[in-house]
Amino acid sequence: MTTTETETVGVARAHADSAVAAGSAARQPFVGRSLLGLILISLLGAALRLFHLGDWSFWIDEAHTWRDITLPFDSFLKSERAWYPMSFLALRALADSVLPSLSEFWMRLPFALCGVISVPLLAIVGKPLIGRRAALLAALFLAINPWHIYFSQNARGYVMVAFFALLAAGDRKSTRLNSSHLVISYAVFCLKK
Repeated sequence: MTTTETETVGVARAHADSAVAAGSAARQPFVGRSLLGLILISLLGAALRLFHLGDWSFWIDEAHTWRDITLPFDSFLKSERAWYPMSFLALRALADSVLPSLSEFWMRLPFALCGVISVPLLAIVGKPLIGRRAALLAALFLAINPWHIYFSQNARGYVMVAFFALLAAGDRKSTRLNSSHLVISYAVFCLKK
């Protein structure tokens, strides 16, 4: 083997070793400063989404949400909401069992929590794909994104689309095309539509 060939093989081995190290680092959980960063970003996202959550009145779409979850169940099933029932049924179940009232704050809280959880979820799902720093930066951008904050503070299912899309992406990435998980993720996604 010539010197050039030896150098080429050495460079190829170094690239392969760094790729293996990068792949194993992507599977490592957030630790140390990166975990602290993720916690701080998540707290920022929570503060922005919960700030003045119940201070303004329902707007027209939220009034429709209130109407739809307070309908008698048989009327609900006959309405067009039965075609995309996930957010309505989840909020209806929460209203019947957990939420102390149907005020602006309590009706918006489940959606705000979906928005809050989406922030660290984006970092966790994104880390194996784009690396730790980029995943943390993406989570920070989502935490301060005015549209995501706005839709997280609405009693509508808009933020649930992003939340369940992240869950499905994380599920797909973690299972390596396990067909049963893909079918379940697809079914959840279709229920949202």
